[in-house]
Amino acid sequence: MTDNDSDAPGKVGYKRPPTHSRFQKGRSGNPVGRQKGVRYFLTDLLSSLQIPVNLNENGKTKRVSTQEALILRLREKALKGVIRALESLVTLARTHNTGDNATSKDQYDLTRLTDEELYQLDRILMKASVVA
Repeated sequence: MTDNDSDAPGKVGYKRPPTHSRFQKGRSGNPVGRQKGVRYFLTDLLSSLQIPVNLNENGKTKRVSTQEALILRLREKALKGVIRALESLVTLARTHNTGDNATSKDQYDLTRLTDEELYQLDRILMKASVVA
């Protein structure tokens, strides 16, 4: 039997239903597929990071995105001396802070640091990781 015989019209058998009943109207070709309205995790995460929150800064209320509020909180903890926060902030700055995607004057660019400043920052992190 050849492959051409398997597609012959009128041939019915195992894995070959009759042609009139192969594709029924109104029935999905993928009945177990993704349900309509189900969102992906990344979509939910990105939308939740854009929701504005109120911050109290120097006695004044300021509305910023959740993402910005999280980064500001991480910055505060790093400045207070929390080592994990400092490590996380430096890692984020190194991976995401390039001169190409800087869109605001407020962003801090690590490329502006001198080699000596980067060396000192590394030494602080190394001492902190030994102690912790």
